[in-house]
Amino acid sequence: MNGTCAGGTGAFIDQMASLLNTDTAGLNELAKNYKMIYPIASRCGVFAKTDIQPLINDGAKTSDIAASIFQAVVNQMISGLACGHPIKGKVAFLGGPLEYLSERGINGELISDNETINIQTPGQREYKSENFKYISVFSLAEASVVSYEGLKYPLDNYTITQSFPIGVSNEFISEICRIDLKSGKLLVIRTKSDK
Repeated sequence: MNGTCAGGTGAFIDQMASLLNTDTAGLNELAKNYKMIYPIASRCGVFAKTDIQPLINDGAKTSDIAASIFQAVVNQMISGLACGHPIKGKVAFLGGPLEYLSERGINGELISDNETINIQTPGQREYKSENFKYISVFSLAEASVVSYEGLKYPLDNYTITQSFPIGVSNEFISEICRIDLKSGKLLVIRTKSDK
């Protein structure tokens, strides 16, 4: 989240995960059990490593270090985006990729002029057509079992895989589409036009 290096970005999270001998998903799993947050510099990956290595050497719990890494990203985002101005309203800074929101029970969205992106975990969820014409559904897991209705091409307990993305560019035929995910994890993209 700065203009000079990868500090506070996904690359930063990857680098910090490697210090703990894991990947980003493993870092997320570790952070779920944290008890304490340590101050870690996120402006620069080199400085962050100099904060983390002594924690590792002193026997700090890896779960606390993992959560501290995510908090460092949050801190960097706040300072970089707010530029000293107060942040108003309800804003969640979790210090990780969009898919981590769903693991915390938060339905987060990435919104652009032409599309909205969501992550769906098992369960039923409704998506409004609003001004959207298309919806694409991709499996983030090796395989996801899904049913959906309210679309031109419905599915009933169908297994979507990463290697065969059958859910691309389906069309809304009603105001609401219901997606029932039995297992797996989905990336759901609603698009307004053919552009």
